[in-house]
Amino acid sequence: MEQVVKRLAIPSKVSKKLFVFSGNQCAFKGCTHKIVSDEGTYIAEICHIEAANEGGQRFNPTMTNEQRADYPNLLLLCHEHHKETDNVEKYTVDVLKNIKEEHENKFKNILNDISASALKDITKGQVIFYPSTLSSFNEELKWGNEEGEIQATLEIMKIEIAKLQKLTKKTRSVFCTMIERSKKNKFLVSEIQEVLGISDKEYFKQISFLTKDKLIYEVEFDDDNYYCELNIPEGWEMWRDVKKYCKQRKIDLEDVIVDLRFDSLG
Repeated sequence: MEQVVKRLAIPSKVSKKLFVFSGNQCAFKGCTHKIVSDEGTYIAEICHIEAANEGGQRFNPTMTNEQRADYPNLLLLCHEHHKETDNVEKYTVDVLKNIKEEHENKFKNILNDISASALKDITKGQVIFYPSTLSSFNEELKWGNEEGEIQATLEIMKIEIAKLQKLTKKTRSVFCTMIERSKKNKFLVSEIQEVLGISDKEYFKQISFLTKDKLIYEVEFDDDNYYCELNIPEGWEMWRDVKKYCKQRKIDLEDVIVDLRFDSLG
């Protein structure tokens, strides 16, 4: 059965797309007339490249009503240029399609550039504040180490700290909770998930990040519980000592681990 020709309302998703790619300007080349005024008033018109009704400019009987009201057949013009395009000999279907494509591509390219910029690695701009010395660390934890030993320990710590720079703040926050909840360098997998209130999928994604960078060891099963162990670089339970130092000095562990403020360690 042949469809009865009738003008359909422009779907909301179509009009939104038109506005996004209009750049708030009439699509006619060289025209800077706004689509929406500074006061938020709509002051332009939606132009059908191929008319919505029989007898209209460039009407195409082979199109459906839905196609006539769809994004490829529409462009935004100011009133003056909408009227000008009524000259069908000058403004053919191909001419109007070229006007639409040329105008919208300008703003699509801008949006693509913004999107590409937004997708850059967010960890690359993160700055670590390294400790300059571990003398106060040595004193607070009563290690009794000589200067050479302290310096060697500092170098080990810097290697481990550098791993955190490659992680997002969210993953570091998960790791911080693991350190806070750990006992004898181990933590229960279920406990961390419960206190963080995150899904299985998200939690095990974070665990995989931390395991890959060797900040924690693989999940193990023992005494009817799954648990993980914090990495022990060179046999040193470093994260246990960092937690202990922060607690004794009343330093917020989250500031250190999540915000990378390791300069507060000495």
